[in-house]
Amino acid sequence: AAREAIAAVAARHFPKALVLTDDAVAGEMLPADHQARNTWLRKRLYAHDAIEANFLAADEDSLALRQLDRGHHQVGSLHTAYSFQDDMATWLAGSPTTTSFDRGMRNTWKLLAEAACPAGAYASHMPQIVNKSLVNEIFDRFVISPDGPAYDEWSLYFNVAQQLYPRHFATKPYGALGWPMRPGDWLPEIEPVEPGLKITIPRIMKRRSAACSWG
Repeated sequence: AAREAIAAVAARHFPKALVLTDDAVAGEMLPADHQARNTWLRKRLYAHDAIEANFLAADEDSLALRQLDRGHHQVGSLHTAYSFQDDMATWLAGSPTTTSFDRGMRNTWKLLAEAACPAGAYASHMPQIVNKSLVNEIFDRFVISPDGPAYDEWSLYFNVAQQLYPRHFATKPYGALGWPMRPGDWLPEIEPVEPGLKITIPRIMKRRSAACSWG
C-alpha cells in the first residue's frame, strides 16, 4: 500500500529507481517466520533483472553518519565484508525464549559447519556489497524453498563466498552504533572504532529487504 509514496520519494533522489513490493519479488510464496521471509525475499530479489553485477544490499534501519565512498565497500576486485562476531557458535541468543533471528543464526551456523565453511557473523544491519552471480549460486544451493530452514542470509553469503574465492574478499570489523541495540542484549566481541552508521530500529522488529545497484 505504501509503494507509490515510497516511489515518489525515491524518484527525487534516484531518477532511475525501481521500487518493488514483496508480491512482485516473490509472489504469494512467503514464509510466516520473519527471518525465513527475509532470506527468501532476498533470494528472489537478487535474481531480478534490475539487480546489477555488484550491488549494495541494506536494511531500511541504517543511517549514514558520515560520507562513505566506494572504497568503503570495494577496492579493485576486493570486496569488504563487515563482521561483528568471529564465530556464530558463540551466539548466546535471547532469554528466556529465542527470537526468529536467533534461530536463523543457529541454523546458519549448523549449515556452515556441515559445509566445512568459516562461520563469522555479518548481520549487523550494515549495508554490504554483494556479487550477483555468486550470491545467486550460493542461495540456489542452500536456500531451496520458502518452506526450508530460516537462515541469516548475510552470514550465509559471506562465509561461503570467502571459502570459494578467498582472494576476492577481506573481512573487517563492523562499524555501526546501535548493534546491539542495548548493552544487555549480548556481550559484543568487537567495539566499532570509527562507526559510519547508526541503527535506528530494534532488531526484534521485522526487517524488510532493500538493494541498491552498485555499478
